[in-house]
This record gives sequence, structure tokens and C-alpha cells, in this order.
Amino acid sequence: MKKEKEQEHLNPALPLALDTETELIGAGRLAPRCACVTVAQQRQRAAIYTPRDMVPLLKRWIVESDQWLIGHNIAYDLLVLTRFAPDLCSFVWYLYDTGRVWDLGIHERLYCLGMGWSMHPAIGKPIVTGGVSLADLARGLVSVEYGSLKSSSSSPRMHYGDLIDTPLDQWDEANVRYALMDADTTLTVGLYQMDRLEEVQWSTANHEKIELPSQSLQIRAAWALHHLGAWGLRTCPQRVNEWTDTLTSEHSTLADELKKTGLIRENGKKDLSVIRERVAVAYGDTTPRSEKGNIQTSGEILKESGDDKLIQLAEYQDLDKLKGTFGPTLTSASKRTLSPRWNPLVRSGRV
Repeated sequence: MKKEKEQEHLNPALPLALDTETELIGAGRLAPRCACVTVAQQRQRAAIYTPRDMVPLLKRWIVESDQWLIGHNIAYDLLVLTRFAPDLCSFVWYLYDTGRVWDLGIHERLYCLGMGWSMHPAIGKPIVTGGVSLADLARGLVSVEYGSLKSSSSSPRMHYGDLIDTPLDQWDEANVRYALMDADTTLTVGLYQMDRLEEVQWSTANHEKIELPSQSLQIRAAWALHHLGAWGLRTCPQRVNEWTDTLTSEHSTLADELKKTGLIRENGKKDLSVIRERVAVAYGDTTPRSEKGNIQTSGEILKESGDDKLIQLAEYQDLDKLKGTFGPTLTSASKRTLSPRWNPLVRSGRV
């Protein structure tokens, strides 16, 4: 496929949709190398660039324009580009400081909250806490179907790492077409969201301007949090080993004690019938029960029982969680960078 004719400049009078295609993310790699950048604007065909060619065009557009930069999970794309060209950082921070970054997913989640929807009617599932994909937004809002292009292991998006440093005119038609489709779709969805706000504004009785007061805040939070995740953290192997050895020793000692009481079987599993009997004895007439009448055995109930052995059982369960949940993560972080991924917005409004 012949590459789309590149624009000599990006029109500063129009919003700009931007998307990057990169090598795959992985442990310690949340800002991977960039293979290409695609952009789209109204009344112009989407264009594809190398990151080297894109950076000066983007700088000029940022300085000359007062329009939105539109993207889906845009923090990812901008961090990829600033990794490639660190001198782009001040321009990107200026965009965020002036509130000109529009993130499709964050906007739709805020809109969903504002409308009071527990399930998005057009997308057909809850999206606030779990997030929403570009494919879901495209299908639900503007009737654009990706099919298996996003999820298939043979999708072009899975293989752009192999094309880094390969001239664009040597790319297969499928790779170029997919990248351009992402930019076009991002623009289409973004303009739909903006037009929808205008429609809501004029449908109100007093025609007050409709605002999403926390949109800029949430989008800036996503930018900051993605930086923290990409930078990551490491743990000290010696300290992790000492911590693991201490947990293992305490866990083994408690297990031996609890097996004597029958609360723990020889295979290390809990005997719920024995545990419930002791809870019932400890609480008497105030024994906590579930809606179905079963005696409850949560860690909190065990700790407040006043029974030394049940309290030990609660400690044993806590050690199980530490060993099983946090142990592998801390061990992994002693060998390679641990890159947390934060969700900037859940239904409660918390991160």
C-alpha cells in the first residue's frame, strides 16, 4: 500500500488526534520504543510518520495551536514520544498545564458517571472502574468495527516492534492501514464526544455551558501516574530473602501449633468445621452469621474472638497472604523493575 501523503505541517486551527504504534509493553517497559506515529485532523487524510519526523511537527502544532490533542490512553503515547525525544517534554507539559489534552477513555468514564449510568447503554457493559477500549468506544459510539484486529495474535499491533527503524515505504499494506485506522478512529470518537457535550448543553432549560470540571485533573493524574509506573521501583534481594525466611519460619511455627488443635489439617488446609465450632464457643449467643445462617470465620472475626488459637489462625492466614500475594512480587522486583499500573478513576472517585 502506498503511504498516505504526509502533511507538510499540522493545521493549528484544528484538533489533532494522535496515536503511536510501538513494540509490546512488558515488565519494566511501559514506555517502549516507537515504530510510527499517526495523526488525523478534520477534512484531511490521516498521515503516518516516523517518530523522528513527527516530533518537530508536533512541537510546532503545540506552540501555534489552542486546540485539543486527542488520544486514547494518551499518556502512553506522549510518554513514548518523550522517551524518544526528551526535548519534547516541556512542550507536552505545556499541553497539560493549559488543559488541552483530551483522553477518550477518561472522558467517557466521566460522562458515564455524570449521567448516572452503572452500565454504558451504547457499549453494553460497565466502564467506569474497569476502563474502556478504543474498539469498544468505536463500536458503541460511532459504529466502527475493529473485529479481531485488536485481539488477534496475528494483528499488526502485535508486531510493530519488528518494524522499528524500517523505512515506512517498506512496510506491508496491513501495517500502514491499521496504524492509520487507529488515528482516524480516535479523531472520529473524540469529535463525537465533543459534539455530544454541545448537544447536552443546548438541551438544558437555561442553556448553561456543560463542563466536566474534573476532566483536566483526571487526565493530568493519568499522566503523572503513568510516569511513576514506567519509572518503576526495585527491591533489595538480601532484604527480600531475609523477609521471606522470617515469614516462612513464623508460618511453620504457627502451623505446628494449629495442627495440634485440629484447626489446621496435616496437609496445611483449614478444617472449617472445627473452626466454626470454636467461633461458636467464643462468641456464644452473639456468634456472627451470614445471611444464610452459616457461622462466619473472617480474619476480623477470628482476631476479635478472644480465643488465643483463633487469633493465631488469623495470624497464620495473614502470613499466607503475605507469602502468596506479595512474596512473588517482591522477589520479582529484586530481579527486574516492578512497574505498577494505576487506575486514575474508579466509581468512588479514588485512584
